This record gives sequence, C-alpha cells and structure tokens, in this order.
Amino acid sequence: MNPFLTTYRKDFYAKSVKKERPKVLSQFDDPLGESYKNYLQLSCDPTIPEPPATDADTYLKTHKANHPKTAGMHFKEPINNKVMTKTFIYNGRTLYQIDYCDLEKDNEYKEEMRKKNMFRLPDDWDIPLTSQKYAHRDPTVINPKAMEPPIKTRTPNNLDPQPHIRKILNVTTGKSEYMGAIGDLGELIMNEELHGKVVLQ
Repeated sequence: MNPFLTTYRKDFYAKSVKKERPKVLSQFDDPLGESYKNYLQLSCDPTIPEPPATDADTYLKTHKANHPKTAGMHFKEPINNKVMTKTFIYNGRTLYQIDYCDLEKDNEYKEEMRKKNMFRLPDDWDIPLTSQKYAHRDPTVINPKAMEPPIKTRTPNNLDPQPHIRKILNVTTGKSEYMGAIGDLGELIMNEELHGKVVLQ
C-alpha cells in the first residue's frame, strides 16, 4: 500500500460516471414542417372551410367509416366541441401569449366576439330613423364654413399705444433710447451721406 495516501484516499472508492452528450431541446417536434401543418377547422367556427382544411365533424365521419375499429375504441362518446376549442387554442398559442397574456380571459373575449359576429345586420339594412336623426340639420348646408375653426385674431389691449389716436390728440410720450440716440445718428448718416448715397427701396 502506498504510505503517502491520505485517510480520505484510502477510504474513497472512485466511481466512474458516464457522461451524457448535451442535447438541444426544440420547442417544436418538426421545426421545418411545423409552419406547413394544416389543422382541422372546428365545427363551431362559422367560416366555411377551404381546401385543404376540413370540417371536424365531416372528417370524423370519414374516419369512422374508414377505421371502424379505432372509432369504436376512441369515439364511443360524442366529442365536446368546447373542450376541443380550448385545446386547439392552447396548442396554437404564440410565445407572447404564453409569457404575457391570460389565456382564460383571452378565450372569453374571443368567445364573446364570436357570438357577436354570429348576429350581425346586413350591409344594406334599412336602419329606422330616430328623433335625433330626423330633427338633425346639417349646418354645412346653410353655411359651408360652419365647421371650420374661427380665424385667430389678436385680442385688443387698452394698454398698447395707438399711433393714429396719438397723432390726432398730438400726444407724445418722449423718445426712447433707440429713437433718441441710435435713430438720430442714423438720420445724420443718411442725410449727410457719410457712407455714400443711400438708395431707398
């Protein structure tokens, strides 16, 4: 026996563990063919199926006729369309619906919309007149510009100086710094033509 072995190494029995090769799990069984899969159209769907889609009840009758033994084993009791609808919706969820949406509330909303769409008035339905609609007068018939927004105007202000009234009353409030210094200097430059003749346009 090796005298340099520790107590742990003496009592320890090496065990060989078989390493498993890493596997990649796919969300779909067949990623390439999943997008081309044609699901059966449920019988509760009011829309008419188009080829290659087939109505569920029609397909079940055909399957029972072609495979009576399998039909006797699995389809003795009638199929519940509500359960099949929930299963169909559950299997067809998107990644966004799985992570963020409430599936039960979404199903209730879709069922409510489906029932509403079953009872819809035709496009050419003659809707009876109401009191409001009968008495309503289109203002654009009388005035084509009735619905246009009003033109924005400046609100009059009594504190603003009014030059024409001041001229009539011969009232002056004195010259500002601009008019007294810069204005007089500019007038002198133009009159004396210190920088050449100024052409007025």
